[in-house]
Amino acid sequence: MTEGRNQSEPDAAEEKKPVYVHCSECDHQWVAFYTPLKMDANGMRLMTAAGKGPCPMCASGKPMMGPSMTAIRKEQATMTNRSIDERAGKRMPVNAEPVAHGNLEVTGDQCRVIKTHEVYTGVRYLSHFATCTKAAQFRKKPNADQHQA
Repeated sequence: MTEGRNQSEPDAAEEKKPVYVHCSECDHQWVAFYTPLKMDANGMRLMTAAGKGPCPMCASGKPMMGPSMTAIRKEQATMTNRSIDERAGKRMPVNAEPVAHGNLEVTGDQCRVIKTHEVYTGVRYLSHFATCTKAAQFRKKPNADQHQA
């Protein structure tokens, strides 16, 4: 036990995590407070006020605790799983969300390409390379020597 330190106070080295509130009308989200929260009068005031008051964007009086579902979906859409492409034996990013038109079967940290003529009824995934909006930034630049033929 640390002497001279009130145990209700958060440790200065602890990572602060945001607690979100979102508007049920316009879906705007904002940070109400950060945890861990010191449980004094100010901390109690922040917790009590978090789910009350108007939205700073549309002035609606209908805030809800937690992140908006739109923000959660956006975050999930940008998340990728790292899988292994069995053909090349190299790692490649795979979108986390399954899609009906996907061409990959993922099992653990392995993936395989589902052939076009193959009848496959399992969950399908898509390579992140197929959906990345910033793919051009990550492409390797061609060697000048290769184009001098």
